[in-house]
Amino acid sequence: AVGEAARTTQTRHSQPGCLTGSRPREFARRPMKPSEVELFTHVIGSPIGPLTLAVRKRGGVYAVHFGRRSEWPATYRIENNKYACGELALELEEYFAGKRREFSLSLLPEGSEFQKNVWHALQKVAWGNVVSYSELSRRIGRRGAARAVAKAVASNPIPILIPCHRVILASGAPGLYAAHHTDLDTGRQMKKTLLELENVSLDWS
Repeated sequence: AVGEAARTTQTRHSQPGCLTGSRPREFARRPMKPSEVELFTHVIGSPIGPLTLAVRKRGGVYAVHFGRRSEWPATYRIENNKYACGELALELEEYFAGKRREFSLSLLPEGSEFQKNVWHALQKVAWGNVVSYSELSRRIGRRGAARAVAKAVASNPIPILIPCHRVILASGAPGLYAAHHTDLDTGRQMKKTLLELENVSLDWS
């Protein structure tokens, strides 16, 4: 059964001195050819393991990858630069320390219009709340498209900032996490860590 803290109708938590960013907004639209993808990257540690951060050289968060990513498409120009990724690293560190519940950075995920609609709806699922795939499909006006929504959630290139860890099954079960990046048990533990950080109680048995 889903605990009280996991109800989708739950009000947002407030905490004195909590650092917050701006409310979710439309993703920045900056069309670029694949040959023009130029990124600054940096790896940070976190409670769920190493994270590879990637930001556009022109500004905006491009991706957050689980683990240490060293291989990129041949058309990408990659430069390791911790200073360029510093603001993203700081906001993630504040989140993991319990000092941030919203992110303020401009996001530039690559995907279809449908995927971007799903990811934008995900940004509106506040800290400490969860939503089912079917409810998420309803929120984007696509009732009955829960399976397609699940695929879009699984393709999220900027986890944590676009909080796909807050999506669960309609039954209240936690569901999968990071299935394309790690084994099922590790992904499940990562999701558990993130949700417990947000005081969400689920039945993990």
